[in-house]
Amino acid sequence: MKTIFDIEGMTCVGCARTVESQLNSLGCLEISVNNALGEASAILPKEIKASGVAEKLTKIGYPSKVRINTFEKNQKTKWSKLEIFLFICTLFTLPLLTHMLFPTDSLINSPIIQLILCTPVFLIGIVQFGRSAWHSVRIKPVIWMYLFLWEVHLLLSIAYMEQFLFMEPHWLIIIYFMKRVLELSL
Repeated sequence: MKTIFDIEGMTCVGCARTVESQLNSLGCLEISVNNALGEASAILPKEIKASGVAEKLTKIGYPSKVRINTFEKNQKTKWSKLEIFLFICTLFTLPLLTHMLFPTDSLINSPIIQLILCTPVFLIGIVQFGRSAWHSVRIKPVIWMYLFLWEVHLLLSIAYMEQFLFMEPHWLIIIYFMKRVLELSL
């Protein structure tokens, strides 16, 4: 019989893979992990209890509990953390998108108002994705450095083409030398 676990703290695909590998190491079959819904399902071996699996998932940093009633998740009235974040971000983003509809001297076009509106969305993004991003950077810093250099290289190439099209020779020379330095560093 399939056992369903409600799991907290899964913010990305990497978290879901960690939970999936833990379930796999316990000998579970037909594993399905969904980080967006915060749930995992698997067929447990006969010698392992569902509460023991939930405890092991909690020990690796993903507080979990066994779902007793399979209809319990569909009948919930409480919003999940992700749904609350989405609602808040939508409330702050919609006014930012409507600034194009108003005259340039309106209040919504003020840089201070736009900063105030985008700050909560930025902070929620850090809360939601910061942990997994920091973990990825901490584990594989060399890969991130090459990706960064590749992006800079690409942006300089685009700027080089743009300057070439508009024929501004002083910028063209500076961008050419910056591009050469990056090519030598890669």
